[in-house]
Amino acid sequence: MSELKKSGIDFLSCLEGYHQALKGIHWNTTCKAEHLLTDDIDDSVLEYEDKIAENLMGCGDFRFEIGDLKTMLPSARTLSEILKELQSDVNRFQEELDDKEHAGIINILEDFTEDINKWKYLATFK
Repeated sequence: MSELKKSGIDFLSCLEGYHQALKGIHWNTTCKAEHLLTDDIDDSVLEYEDKIAENLMGCGDFRFEIGDLKTMLPSARTLSEILKELQSDVNRFQEELDDKEHAGIINILEDFTEDINKWKYLATFK
């Protein structure tokens, strides 16, 4: 298995975990603003997951197989902690990529970071 595929599987497995954690907050919150925000964030995380997966397969000339992804739940349990941990995982994955060879994926990760910063701000409203 190529290094790109392995690190891609690890990152996409993390995104699956964020999806589950965000749904947990979404269903458990007593705050309407947080309920709506976590739903919006979750939708975006799933869109980024799909974009990143398709770009990885295009760059690496491979396919992800059924069962490759293993959901990796974040350790964070609040929305603000989840966003910090998500940013850390995005940064880690971006550092593993080659600037020239994986420019498209890096651009997606930069857009992801832009959205995470916005979500951190929006998460401060109660």
